[in-house]
Amino acid sequence: MRAVKKAAEAAGELSRQLMVFGQTTVAISAPVDVHAMLTDLADQIRRIRGDAIWLKVGLAGTRSVVRLEKENLERALLNLLIHMHEAMPLGGTIVIGTRDVSVPGTSASTHWTDFLVVDIGNGVFAEPMDIEARLFEPPFDMPDGSMIALDLLLLHDIVTVAGGFIEMAATGERGIAIRVFLPFA
Repeated sequence: MRAVKKAAEAAGELSRQLMVFGQTTVAISAPVDVHAMLTDLADQIRRIRGDAIWLKVGLAGTRSVVRLEKENLERALLNLLIHMHEAMPLGGTIVIGTRDVSVPGTSASTHWTDFLVVDIGNGVFAEPMDIEARLFEPPFDMPDGSMIALDLLLLHDIVTVAGGFIEMAATGERGIAIRVFLPFA
């Protein structure tokens, strides 16, 4: 069992390295207005997928500038949203929104940290979402057509580099709620 886990970890690291190597542009961390980025992303999805009534965007965060690699985050979110939509053949709505939160520090020396939270939630997937326990593992054993685990892995890497983190929970029988915590710039 340990050998399998070690091989999966090595394969995951190799996949990440290959994806970074395959990028044609250098990703540069810079201040990004997440509200503007999400609005543009929704417009891109509407151009790609038509009316996109399955996507609702609500931006409630009072501050929206974070420091990260914008192009990588846009690409990861675009792929995630499209794959989440494709996993709902009976239809449904994906909701993406923002809000401000303060999270307590992990030790006595660290105080509260303010984050912009990007909430992403959906209706019902076609396949059971049993990926919660294995959220950030390479998706080698996921069913064909399920790119969501890979999208989440890439999103996790981008957010972690920016100093944030991700939480995920199953909602209902087959729904999913993703919370992306991004520290303010």
